Amino acid sequence: MKKRKGKPRTKKLLEEKVSFSTKLLDWAKLHEKQLYIAAIVLVLLIGSGWWYKNYKIHKEWRAQKQYSLIVSSYPTYNPKDVGKWKNVIKQLEKLLEEFDGTKTSYSARLDLANAYYHTGSYDKAIEVYERLLDDLDSEHPYWQLVQFGLVYCYEGKKDYSKAITILEKVKANPHTTMMALVHYNLGRIYEISGQKSKALEEYKKYLENNRFGIFKVLVEEKVKALESHTLS
Repeated sequence: MKKRKGKPRTKKLLEEKVSFSTKLLDWAKLHEKQLYIAAIVLVLLIGSGWWYKNYKIHKEWRAQKQYSLIVSSYPTYNPKDVGKWKNVIKQLEKLLEEFDGTKTSYSARLDLANAYYHTGSYDKAIEVYERLLDDLDSEHPYWQLVQFGLVYCYEGKKDYSKAITILEKVKANPHTTMMALVHYNLGRIYEISGQKSKALEEYKKYLENNRFGIFKVLVEEKVKALESHTLS
């Protein structure tokens, strides 16, 4: 009867495994302190990552909660109440000191600029708008709102050429979604600055694209007045 081959080979493999395990155990004992420190560092890294993630989520939640309370205090029914807008400014500035860098801070900065506008502090409003623009690209939904805010500020300063330049830039932006408001404001500012023919052109563009726009009746009246003016 032939002897089965392979037993000596199996025995040798088992001995090699035992030898490797023993060496690994010896190495672990020899480097026990370093392994212990490495394990602590790993736990701390994992723990800090979890803590930071949850801290950011909680910070954003607190920012949103505080921002909602401030928004509820806006003098919506009396936007000319300068005293209340000044109080809003203080609250928004305080929020931004604590929560700058959060997603909510973008809305707060936009509202802060708007609040400055309502108090007649056009230069401060422009400063906040322009800083916000530095963090936005032309596809961001706030980009258009900031540009309109700048237009109203320059109009308040009677710098109509600057206001027109901004509106023309918004009109040329392929991502602009509020084109009706662009045409309306361009028409309005061209009219204020005495450029009647350009105002008429923009008003007509508004009517062509917005048959049911909120300024439809007003613009129709303006078109009639401007047309009669140019004919006379």
